[in-house]
Amino acid sequence: MSDSVDSEGILQFCQITNAEPTVAMGYLQISEGNIEQAVSLFLENGGAPLEAAVPRRQASPSDHWADAGRSAQSSSYHNNANDDVRAPLAPRREVLVESGSLYDTPGVSSAHLYATGVSEGHRSVFDQLPRSSIGGGIGIGGSSSSGSTSAERKSNRLAELFRPPFDLIQNLPFDQARGLAKSQRKWILVNIQKVSEFACQVLNRDIWSDATVKEIVRVNFVFLQLGHESDEGSRYINFYPVRKYPHVAIIDPRTGERVREWNDNITSAAEFAEDVTQFLGLNAYGGSQPIISQQSKRPRRPDPSHQTRDISAMTEEEQIQAAIAASMAKEHQPTSHTHNHPNPGDAQDDDDEDQDRSGQNQLEAIYHSIQANEGTEPGANAPEATTRVQFRLPNGSRVVRRFRTDTPVRDLVAFVKAKVPEANEHIVNIQYHRENLLDKLDQTVAEAGLQNASITVDA
Repeated sequence: MSDSVDSEGILQFCQITNAEPTVAMGYLQISEGNIEQAVSLFLENGGAPLEAAVPRRQASPSDHWADAGRSAQSSSYHNNANDDVRAPLAPRREVLVESGSLYDTPGVSSAHLYATGVSEGHRSVFDQLPRSSIGGGIGIGGSSSSGSTSAERKSNRLAELFRPPFDLIQNLPFDQARGLAKSQRKWILVNIQKVSEFACQVLNRDIWSDATVKEIVRVNFVFLQLGHESDEGSRYINFYPVRKYPHVAIIDPRTGERVREWNDNITSAAEFAEDVTQFLGLNAYGGSQPIISQQSKRPRRPDPSHQTRDISAMTEEEQIQAAIAASMAKEHQPTSHTHNHPNPGDAQDDDDEDQDRSGQNQLEAIYHSIQANEGTEPGANAPEATTRVQFRLPNGSRVVRRFRTDTPVRDLVAFVKAKVPEANEHIVNIQYHRENLLDKLDQTVAEAGLQNASITVDA
């Protein structure tokens, strides 16, 4: 058994692929013990044993000439055996590249060599270089698609299936990408990939190939996909630590702040599209204020007899002007005790603002009165009276918890406060289908329609 192949690696390969140990040994020897590369080769080769897939190299004319030369040389030395000359050194012949090497194996296309970093100075497929071999049938050696074998065609199909989204990727350094994003008023979407992680390949296959995700990314983002060992990828990781792969994050090009991230928790294209859409709805480019429904303020004529605006909200200059106006109005005020409003619409606007301010203050008081408490999770012995609720937290992680259907929504807010420390300092957005759950504190889980819900928590 080769030094680079151990029994544990063969066992792990067999458990993943359900292949025979002899087949596993062949693939592991080719990949020098790297299980990820061995499994990829196995899948691209259709599970065929390498002995069957790799043709034996035919002897070349140069080999026949070399054999003839050695024969003549040996005959010459035999004729001079009686001379006092030492015997010649035995000829030594070695093969630098075995006939069953990675470069000669049918079914291993240039696209796979790109992905595994074998060719061109270990350049990775995630360095944003399009592969001309994909779809064209041109592999190493320049053979055309018309003469390609079934294994090569299968390899090309796999390469196309896991192809990076070159139509979305901006092949720019990070600094230039920031400048482009600022000029186009877009966010930066960064994807850090690790070749040895199969989840990274799945991201290319299932997420970036989705038509809805493509449209969202194309319209709202400057997209970068970087290998974790590339120069730009290493520079990104130095500034923004990455915990797991694949890593996806949204960067504000104006400040360089990482405002949203996903770490190995993107399960489907639809869910990712919903996450990104919610982010875009809550964070309009050009301002970081929270999305709060506000009435547009109409310009109004100064009214010295109507000063209901809160004094504490005025600037010093406005307070002085208000005092002067109130003094002048008092001198000309009619003796009637009725309160006149020259413009009834202005009075209605002020009343609405006072009501909104009062309602907001009341909501904040209720929110801060809820104490952080995870509570006790009910058992699963009564499924009709319980339900599972998923919380997507600001750090990108997910927490799934079981609640009774008659649990008040305020208990879910208490659970969020226990899981999100910053939720105890200020109000956070707790939303389900764009509805703020703070407006449903007195409803039960069933009344609010939160059975099997996925709730988003945005700090």
